[in-house]
Amino acid sequence: VPLPSSGELLGIAHFHRPEHRKESNYALHGHHYTHAFFTIARQHPSDSGGDVGNASFKLKRISNEFLFRALSVPIGEKESPNDGDVIQFASGLDVYGSDVDGKLVLSYGINDCEGAVLTISMKKLQQMLIEVEPGQEVVDLMRKATSEER
Repeated sequence: VPLPSSGELLGIAHFHRPEHRKESNYALHGHHYTHAFFTIARQHPSDSGGDVGNASFKLKRISNEFLFRALSVPIGEKESPNDGDVIQFASGLDVYGSDVDGKLVLSYGINDCEGAVLTISMKKLQQMLIEVEPGQEVVDLMRKATSEER
């Protein structure tokens, strides 16, 4: 999604956890999924040897990993658990209004059989994004979510 105010493109990454994809008690091929927002921007042509046609993109900002809170309420309970569904897959992003003070609209799939949509204020999204400095790697910036943050 273009972010005109910064000249960046916003995306969402999808991670399979744990990475080994072995069978577990929770799911046939592993355990669960997490996500992270990221932005990329086109590098200046001088950073690509002066050839505008070869200008590449650079990771600019990234959020910590997160998951979507489960929406279903278990039988006998009054509210949904402070946890996420095993299978979640972000599939759509759009900005409603300004990329500065509008809303991010995000659609995602749940357990390969339902869909949901949520909105996040662009101000909140900006707070979630961490600058990626030259020489930093994604693993240097991201931390695993704790159960209290879910």
